Amino acid sequence: MPLRSDPDTAAWASAAVRHFARTTNMLVAARRFRIVGGERGDVAALDALLTGLGALRADEHEPIDQLWCLGTPEHSTPVIERESDRPRGATLIVIDAGRHTPAVDEDAFGPVAPARPGVLGVPMTSDDVFLVSTGRDPEADPAAEARLRWAAARCRSPAPSPPSSATADSSVHPHRRRDVPRAEDRRTQPAAPRRRCRGRRLRHADETDDAVADALRNAGLTVHASSTATLAEQKALALAMLDTRPHILLDDGSHLIRLAHQERPDLLPTMLGAAEETTSGSGPCA
Repeated sequence: MPLRSDPDTAAWASAAVRHFARTTNMLVAARRFRIVGGERGDVAALDALLTGLGALRADEHEPIDQLWCLGTPEHSTPVIERESDRPRGATLIVIDAGRHTPAVDEDAFGPVAPARPGVLGVPMTSDDVFLVSTGRDPEADPAAEARLRWAAARCRSPAPSPPSSATADSSVHPHRRRDVPRAEDRRTQPAAPRRRCRGRRLRHADETDDAVADALRNAGLTVHASSTATLAEQKALALAMLDTRPHILLDDGSHLIRLAHQERPDLLPTMLGAAEETTSGSGPCA
């Protein structure tokens, strides 16, 4: 019989996987993984979650895409070194998922270099090996604004299409001073506020990065989000956003679009439209 996880362990495993997905914007499904070290209950909880999401548990000598490290650096280092010997272009993501203390010694692999916010490259070891830390305790995040700058620089198209340019630039008719709220989940996708284009953000509680939310507020955006919000409070935040009477909805997963139809149908005649996107293919339809 599989080992049943206690609620705290299940919550830790869920938070670790969510953080990995948010930081890397990479899939878990269909990726081969191995877990190194850790308490039996922690390993069982993480294994059950990963396989439940469609990840593939690799045998000892099978190639892997992700190495989840739960034990000590002494356990992790030799495995990372062995797995780093791989064909060029075969990417390995090493995840430090230590529950209470770090499970990976970053200094053991030579100088590291930021590959993207929250992800480190280890060029002295391999160009195809990257380190991710899932974090252990909530803490102030001085890098939040840096992550916003990184996302803004990479979200700008070198040759944006006329419709997207018009939406971003409120000086172009017919999108002048339109309210364009975004509802996002799973991934940290903050875009910089554009010229005079008012924006509002909504994020689900378990995917809310409070440091990024605060940075967006400091930049002048209204953010309806809190990592501590209950389900009822999340719905209240979503309705508060809708009560600002937005003109356009950009939604990730159709949650906000569906809520507008169910709870605020009076908004629909005055809206220009809505768009939904999901990389998982599992977003509900409005």
